[in-house]
Amino acid sequence: MVLNLNVNHTILCAVIIVVFYTIFILFSDAEKFSSQLIKIDVLFVPLIIAVHVISLLVCSMRQKVLLDSLNIKLSLRQNILFQFAGYSMSITPGGMGELIKSHFLKKIHSKDYAKTIPVVFAEKYYNMLASALVITVMLFFRNNFEIEVTVAVIWILLIAALVIIRNQKVFPMRKIPQVWALKNVLESISSFSNTLVALSEKKIFVKSFFLGTVAVFADAVAIYLCFLAFNINYSFIDSTLFVITSLAVGAISFLPGGVGVTELSMTGLLVKSGIIVSAALALTIFIRFMITWSTVVIGFIALRFAMKSK
Repeated sequence: MVLNLNVNHTILCAVIIVVFYTIFILFSDAEKFSSQLIKIDVLFVPLIIAVHVISLLVCSMRQKVLLDSLNIKLSLRQNILFQFAGYSMSITPGGMGELIKSHFLKKIHSKDYAKTIPVVFAEKYYNMLASALVITVMLFFRNNFEIEVTVAVIWILLIAALVIIRNQKVFPMRKIPQVWALKNVLESISSFSNTLVALSEKKIFVKSFFLGTVAVFADAVAIYLCFLAFNINYSFIDSTLFVITSLAVGAISFLPGGVGVTELSMTGLLVKSGIIVSAALALTIFIRFMITWSTVVIGFIALRFAMKSK
């Protein structure tokens, strides 16, 4: 039932995303947009995908660190399979469909939701933390007021979240709204809370933060290659700032796949930097397909194997 619910949410979100992209392209100059896509050097595509897959594999290493800390031991194959399968549901609002990994761990390995759902939340937190760090470092070399304000807000949210997790007196976990994603945890809220705290312990925090940073940096390289595929001569610093910031904003928007917010943010930053609108639109969609939607495709392939896992 949980799996069917996630799949239905994913299908609905996919329809919304297709409609958005259709409108996105129709409101631009379709002819100029198409002429920009023709310029793509397709030889870069396999390299971009390969570098992005490296990023995903690093994330699976972080998942193993988190699961091992909870004494949940998976084989290397299972760990990668479940990590990748979760990506099939990453286009749900806030990426909450990735909780399907907890469903598999419950059905196949009899692991309580209260022990595994916090891992998904921790992964998202460490993703955002790593993105904030990379953006902040890049800002030492480039001044951009909009991005500086954005990353400042992100840091405030990240620090506040850590304080809440580490100090239950500030915000007791029992006050969390009974949304569908957490309904299986409510009876074990104490275990859920303790697991979150365990996943933020110093040793786990450092390892997860480091691996998350490596993953974001690998994606930054893939993004830079996307610029090269369009023959746009931007520095690695600029490409990283514009795209990683937009992806982070989309992630905290809680929209399916960050659709709309990410595209508008990325296109706006690119146009402001001097790229013509048609090229900015085409590059934005190309990056989204290479970094975001390719991940979903990989996820569905892994999901098929995960559903057959014994």
